[in-house]
Amino acid sequence: MKPINRNLLKAAVLCIGIQDISAGAATPALGVIIAAFPHINPSIVMMITTIPSLCMVLFSPFYAKLTEILNKKTILRIAIVLFMIGGVAPAFLNNIWWILASRFVFGIAIGFVFPMVIGLGMGLTLPSITAKTTSLVPPATSTFAVSMVTTFMGIGAFVETFFLNLIQCQQVKKKQLETSLK
Repeated sequence: MKPINRNLLKAAVLCIGIQDISAGAATPALGVIIAAFPHINPSIVMMITTIPSLCMVLFSPFYAKLTEILNKKTILRIAIVLFMIGGVAPAFLNNIWWILASRFVFGIAIGFVFPMVIGLGMGLTLPSITAKTTSLVPPATSTFAVSMVTTFMGIGAFVETFFLNLIQCQQVKKKQLETSLK
């Protein structure tokens, strides 16, 4: 078997991790989406950006248990399929509830990938530290710890997104009120 180029492997892990950032990619389009669904409360439409963070919080702890059943490559494949389905489906949907459901699927994928990226990144960038700690701590415990860190990060992202959406919702309502008074 050919040895793996560590720099190429680091780049691959980074590329996998970049997809987690895309959860907030829908934020700039919220104004257009709210206009497309005038009969829906803007706070419900803004859940498009909140749901992936919430799912990351809910599904990251399951990653540790899932690694006991499946290998990381299989989990990554499943996550990428879910990521593609949840990311592309809203472009073809006209119902806000189906769009929110697809964002939920998208969030599940992020909840599985994010702890994996943290674990792989630690193993690649800090091999001497990782070797010392894995000899002291069972692998399931370290995977669980990464999952919990991801969960707390997801809680922070959810709270941040929720309050930013709340502020934006208030601004939208204010504009709607000003428009209706004119």
